[in-house]
Amino acid sequence: MNPMDLNVTDEHGRRVLSWTDTVTINRLNAITEALQEALRAPVRRPTEEEDRALLAHNRRVREHNARVLAGRERVARERQARENAREVAAVRKRLCDSCFCELPASGVCGNC
Repeated sequence: MNPMDLNVTDEHGRRVLSWTDTVTINRLNAITEALQEALRAPVRRPTEEEDRALLAHNRRVREHNARVLAGRERVARERQARENAREVAAVRKRLCDSCFCELPASGVCGNC
C-alpha cells in the first residue's frame, strides 16, 4: 500500500482517511469558516468624504500617468529625430552634392 494513495480502504472496503487527508480536510474547513465569516460581516460603505478623496486621488494618478506618458513620447520623438538625422547624413555622405548620384568607392563623382 502506497502511503500517498488517497483511496485507502479497510478490510470491509470502507474508505479510511489518512493523516494527510485529515490535515487537508481540516485546513479546507478552516478556510471555509473564515470565508463564511467574512461574508457575514457587514459591508461598510465609504462616506461621501472618502468618495471625494478617492476620486481626487484617482484624478491625480491619471494626471501623473499622463505627464509620464507625455515625457516618454517626447523622448521617443527626440530619439527618432536624431536617428532620422543620422540616416539622412549617411545618405547625403554617399551622394554627390551637385548631381545627387551615388559616389563610387573613390569618392569622386564621374558624372559632374
